[in-house]
Amino acid sequence: MSSYQRSFVKSIFLVGLTSLILTACQSHTGQGEIRLTSGAVNGLEEYMNLSNPTAFAAAIDGSTYSYYFCSEVNCKNTTSSYHKAVVLCESRGPVECKLLATNKDVVWRKSEDEAYTLFEIKAMNQGVDPTPGRSLSNKELCSKATTDNPAKWAQEFSMRPYVKEALLRKLSPETCTQGSN
Repeated sequence: MSSYQRSFVKSIFLVGLTSLILTACQSHTGQGEIRLTSGAVNGLEEYMNLSNPTAFAAAIDGSTYSYYFCSEVNCKNTTSSYHKAVVLCESRGPVECKLLATNKDVVWRKSEDEAYTLFEIKAMNQGVDPTPGRSLSNKELCSKATTDNPAKWAQEFSMRPYVKEALLRKLSPETCTQGSN
């Protein structure tokens, strides 16, 4: 094999490997609105202040997180460190986790073509408890999870945990407004 052929084969191999790494990273990357608990926000700030952060994963409901960092000077990020951050996060709770940041870059996507900024993540995450409705009575839960006129589930993002808890209790907007809860 000539040196030109070896160089060509090596180039094709590197392009394929790069494509594989990018695809693996994207499959672990979060997308959509993300609300973090105050602990997860603190963890993200701690991660961003590290000298060599590698991967920060968060539960899709914001309830837990994990991160990896490199303690060496010449670190190389690999898909395995991304995968490990996601797996560790998922071991902390029964919720799916996705990458929120790699290195010091936020990779959680607002949409297919736009990632959040760190400022946006911090601004919209002022420490949200993902299960605030669990301790409420049905009557208290219904007052938060429904609208008055006409009776329907509240649409505000901040009310989603209450609606979710009401659905788990097999409540409906109708039963909530009828007072038979």
